Amino acid sequence: TQLGVVLMNVFAINFSPKKFESNTDQVLKPFLQGFSENLYTVDSIYASDFQIKRCLGQMSCHYKTPGKCRLNDDFSNIILDKAVKADYWVFAFPIYADTSPGIFNDTILRLIMPLVEPFIELVDGHFRHPARRPDRNYKVIFITSSGYPDSDRYEPLWQFLKKYCNHRSNLLDFKGIIFRPSGSVFSQMLKNNDKKAVDIQMAAKNAACELVHKGDISQETLQNVRTPLISEHDLSIYGNKIIEGILNENINCI
Repeated sequence: TQLGVVLMNVFAINFSPKKFESNTDQVLKPFLQGFSENLYTVDSIYASDFQIKRCLGQMSCHYKTPGKCRLNDDFSNIILDKAVKADYWVFAFPIYADTSPGIFNDTILRLIMPLVEPFIELVDGHFRHPARRPDRNYKVIFITSSGYPDSDRYEPLWQFLKKYCNHRSNLLDFKGIIFRPSGSVFSQMLKNNDKKAVDIQMAAKNAACELVHKGDISQETLQNVRTPLISEHDLSIYGNKIIEGILNENINCI
């Protein structure tokens, strides 16, 4: 322990195909640093470095090989073992077409299914599968980034992620969604060491510190991570200019 804090293990997956060059990673790294500086053990991976097959829906993990996925890939042999040993699960991903990428959906499905019983129970008006180990509970945080400025366009996704944790099983303890809009603008400002962008990273780091010491992330900190950097009007103007430049460059190369 450190000042009465029980030290835990954190397992993080970044689902961006751009890995350490992604806008998503610019928020994930300081967030995980907040855990590390509080002496938590952090294990972080990039999903694109591993083979993660799609669930076949054969329910073998429920009936034929209880608690084990029948697919023989990196998920079954490496990722699931890492996740089971952790106390916190951190899922980081970019938003594509207003939703999460397919590899994230495949992974979270394959994480949950082996760890819950096939039996169903009714809790607070919702059916769910109870956890195989009632004493095991994972705290879940989502870190997401988008190219658009902050808006309510992603509210259906936020609601889905929260309900997935709260209604699917007693296995998961939803701890929040850390969202960074205008991701490309944010990353460019970081390259220029702009104070506004640096402050956003500090807010992401503070989010982890709040989880360690208070058990939850404050709304103020979540809003600090979402600090606007560019208006929707400016983004449409400057963003389209950048796109035109890329298109012209590609055309000239033909």
